[in-house]
Amino acid sequence: MSPGGILFTGIRLLAKFRKTAGPHRKDVAFLFKGVIDLENFEKLFEVFQKKARIMGYRLFLKPAIEKIEDFSELKSNTIFLVGRNGQLLKLRNDYTRSIINHLKRKNILSVSEAKFWYGGFVYRYSLSNNPSPQFQLGVEKIPFQSAEDGANIIKIIVESYMKAFESKLLIEIGDSRVIEKAIKSIPENKKEEVLRIVDTKNAAELEVFGELNGLDVGQLARIVYNSFEKRSIDGIDELDIPKDVREDVYELLRQIPDYDNVDIEIDFSIARTIEEYHGLTFTIYDLTSSKLIAAGGRYRISDGIYGIGGTIFLEEKSWSM
Repeated sequence: MSPGGILFTGIRLLAKFRKTAGPHRKDVAFLFKGVIDLENFEKLFEVFQKKARIMGYRLFLKPAIEKIEDFSELKSNTIFLVGRNGQLLKLRNDYTRSIINHLKRKNILSVSEAKFWYGGFVYRYSLSNNPSPQFQLGVEKIPFQSAEDGANIIKIIVESYMKAFESKLLIEIGDSRVIEKAIKSIPENKKEEVLRIVDTKNAAELEVFGELNGLDVGQLARIVYNSFEKRSIDGIDELDIPKDVREDVYELLRQIPDYDNVDIEIDFSIARTIEEYHGLTFTIYDLTSSKLIAAGGRYRISDGIYGIGGTIFLEEKSWSM
């Protein structure tokens, strides 16, 4: 997007969110379990859009009802409807996908730089199968060019949030390529269960599953153990991670300012991000109020084209009065 003695806090927060909201994914609402002060939200929105504009991001403004481009867009949480003429439509469930589809329709996805900020609602079915609106405030840059893109996105999110709320934050930096490499030897019919176990951070269960199924899960188990024991940014060189990952993480860390009341730690164990991301990832927690406030990372669009984005998200309980 300073090492601290807050390892247990981040781990407990993550475990809590995964237990109540399912796997760590960008498309699941986690944060602001209670109602927030709308004046603070107005301040957050004001500062966010100002900082985004200063960094060259333009407003992305499109209707929430979208034409379904292909059936692969119909996910289990997609709210869709049929128009009078039989046209299949959906309520927007992901701003990143909306931006990519917009650029594809304009035939400018691979020929120009796109930098958008957005603020609006996405709509999905919740885990209890009820329609659930979520307010998102985010930025997207296509194409991804360097770690500086990620650092700028983290700056916009952190500095905006810190202006609106007096909080202590934790930024967790990861990279989906670490899990991708570790899981290559796992058979396809076992990967889903292995990823589920990794997401629970239960190394013992992972090792038992590996033994029962004749799988070598040693590298995955080490990743999970390291997510507890080796989270300091000063210990990156001790981790068995690909050289290009280490270089990208170092480059990102060099460009994130040394903020007061912001700690940075490393965690390469967030397995579900490989479904959405390809490369650097980040999650940001408000430790003062025990909330996950934002997430983002680099994602693959097509061969040779990558984007990067970050989103602050608000679920309905936050703004309903």
